[in-house]
Amino acid sequence: MINETWPKSVNENIEPQLDNLMGRSDHDFEANSRAGLFVYIVAWTVMLFGTGFYQQQPLLSLQLSIVLVTITLFRLCHILLHQYVYFKLPKRWMLLHYGLLLTHGAFWSVLFTLAIIDERFSVLLLALVMFIAIIAGGAVASFRAKFLVPQLYVAIMLVPAMIFSMLKPELNGICWIIMLHWFFLISFGYRLNKDYRNAYKQELDLQVQKQNLDLLSKTDSLTKIYNRQYFTDCFEYQWKLAIRNESVIALLMIDVDDFRGISLKHGPVFGDKCLVHVADIIRDSVKRVTDLVVRYGGEQFVVILTETQADVAQKLAEQIRQNILSKDFVHADHTQFLSATIGVGVIKPKQFSSSTLLIQKAEIALYQAKVKGQNRVEVM
Repeated sequence: MINETWPKSVNENIEPQLDNLMGRSDHDFEANSRAGLFVYIVAWTVMLFGTGFYQQQPLLSLQLSIVLVTITLFRLCHILLHQYVYFKLPKRWMLLHYGLLLTHGAFWSVLFTLAIIDERFSVLLLALVMFIAIIAGGAVASFRAKFLVPQLYVAIMLVPAMIFSMLKPELNGICWIIMLHWFFLISFGYRLNKDYRNAYKQELDLQVQKQNLDLLSKTDSLTKIYNRQYFTDCFEYQWKLAIRNESVIALLMIDVDDFRGISLKHGPVFGDKCLVHVADIIRDSVKRVTDLVVRYGGEQFVVILTETQADVAQKLAEQIRQNILSKDFVHADHTQFLSATIGVGVIKPKQFSSSTLLIQKAEIALYQAKVKGQNRVEVM
């Protein structure tokens, strides 16, 4: 579980990485349906010439081939356009995908049923029994990302033939074989889909654990804002970005006044609670997602403000100071007056300049504010 007191920007970084199960299964389903298109064409060609059906019924063979190729071409076009259209109309696009897939199933179902009831197609019966048994099992295995669609696909292929074979005493054996195969595929498909969903959930758990570990390395354990190490890494990047964009960058260095006296008087636990209180106020005062709030060390905090002029940075610093001043800290029936002194450094970085220049400016501004009296803002 992600701690809700962590920085909002950190939580937002996690969410896009946690893929939606529906979208993931849609893409897996589509990807696994490609191979079947070529299998159908190859299998039908082998059946036509291997069984002699093409020589016996050339016109029917041609007509059925045209139908099969047409369905296959529609599905192929749909697959090729998937990456361009899916994100616009995901539900409708997948419904079309399912419809085309089930149309393929209906083609084999009609052919299988005709082989049972029409003497002209009887030469195809054995080949169709073998082929449909194979593709039904292959569909359930390949389309494990979904459960209902492949089961409907299998039912469309098997149920009509099963019913008509039941009406012919000499084909009752085939009926029972089809029925047993169908029940096996239902059980098999359910298990595969369950394994797929469990694997996805495990992947999510691993992603969340990885993100949590990453957050722990970036986050101050007490205040749940960013720590000094993350500041070092991020600040260097922001500095280089400001050089490239020729923009101004500001740094607020915030020091809690007389914190050591407060901690000595009321104990370290009370002092820690004070720091958490101040960190929450600073974080709530900073509104832009791009601004970074950091515990710099001890009772000091810093805020990185990208593309921020001196007057805007000073205004925010004054707002933070006022917010800390107006919200006394209450703990264990004791009310503690708090104030903060803030130094503001503002600079427009130049090529090959060091990021320490801005830190030094903020430190000097903070020192000047301390010299002139606490609970004030100085800009340099």
